[in-house]
Amino acid sequence: TLYPEQVTLALFNFLDNHDTPRVAEVSKNEDEFLQKIAIIMTLPGSACIYYGTEIAMKGLREPFTRRTMPWDEIESGKYDEIKSKVTSLIRLRNEHNELTSNDIEYIRHTEYPRLINYRKSGKAEIFLNAEDTPCKIEAHGKVLFENGYENGVLKQDGILITEI
Repeated sequence: TLYPEQVTLALFNFLDNHDTPRVAEVSKNEDEFLQKIAIIMTLPGSACIYYGTEIAMKGLREPFTRRTMPWDEIESGKYDEIKSKVTSLIRLRNEHNELTSNDIEYIRHTEYPRLINYRKSGKAEIFLNAEDTPCKIEAHGKVLFENGYENGVLKQDGILITEI
């Protein structure tokens, strides 16, 4: 929040690269991995996805953070489900300009202190459940993306993005 807006909008944001452990490696599960992708896709700046991150490629340190793409496994469909979810989040960012804006309103939930909830430009709302238990949430608007949301309950490590 200390940076001028023009700097924030130009930030180069990444979760992993060739010098860091891959984000899928340091995530406790696929749902937490997707939460991290959702965050980078709903914050201002340029979202950078390192090759292999779209299929949740793992690697803790070199040379495993630089291994080649498993093209045969990709073509066999092994990564279709995770790739589809990551692609959906990328598409969402591209189709909804408010997700890249610097206009962020954070909402605090006293009953769920680890529920991350923010609104973007008053047009989109993001929920990320970092609690150890499911959270009952009151969502408004059209669901744009969900992972672990059903009947007003967001499971642990779940994501809900709505258009208000």
